[in-house]
Amino acid sequence: SSDLMAVFLSVPRWMTMAASGELGRLIAELPGREGRIEALKAIKTAVLTFPLSELGERAPGLQLRELFDLLSGENSEQTALCVCILERLFEALEPVFVAQNFKEDLQRGLFSEDDSVKILTVSQVGRIVESADAIAEICNNLELLRQIILCIGGEKISVAKEAIKSLSRIAQTKKGLEALFVSDLLNDLKRVMEISDIVRYRVYELIVEIASVSEDALNYCINSAFMSQLLRELIGDDV
Repeated sequence: SSDLMAVFLSVPRWMTMAASGELGRLIAELPGREGRIEALKAIKTAVLTFPLSELGERAPGLQLRELFDLLSGENSEQTALCVCILERLFEALEPVFVAQNFKEDLQRGLFSEDDSVKILTVSQVGRIVESADAIAEICNNLELLRQIILCIGGEKISVAKEAIKSLSRIAQTKKGLEALFVSDLLNDLKRVMEISDIVRYRVYELIVEIASVSEDALNYCINSAFMSQLLRELIGDDV
């Protein structure tokens, strides 16, 4: 009917594109400030609607750099939408693909002032290191690991907890243990401890988590002097 046609014509083009599965074009042709939020909402609806298996087939061909660029904007609603979209797309992508194609973008996310962006980034690193095929991409990037260590010293406990979780996962492999304990990252951990009592105990939490992984991991923690320092504090000999 003419009424239905009028309704159809009034629907923004990006909503029609999302409904028809033109996700790639939708992301590639994101509008400027005017209409961008509505477009991102349409993309969010689309990625949450597609089954992960289908999204996994589409996602590798998508140009996601535009979404990463929008994470640095000052519009909190825009940032929240992009985080949600990227989180869902990452879930559909193989960890090794994320590590190889978005390493720089993830590293950039660690410098964000928005905690949700940091949590997105750190959680993806934790997911990547669980993949035997992808862990080397992370362990060979000491600057990325350094930024995650610095997240332990941040104000927000949610970011710090995610950093501890990811670093614990990294330590589950020999390569990860060497990256954390046989490099300058060990000094970064020690420097972070000096920020405050709260942060110091966060680092202890990380060390205890790592030490419980294996005998090998326990030996790394002992040789780093963290365990003896923790024991001295526990028996009242403050450092």
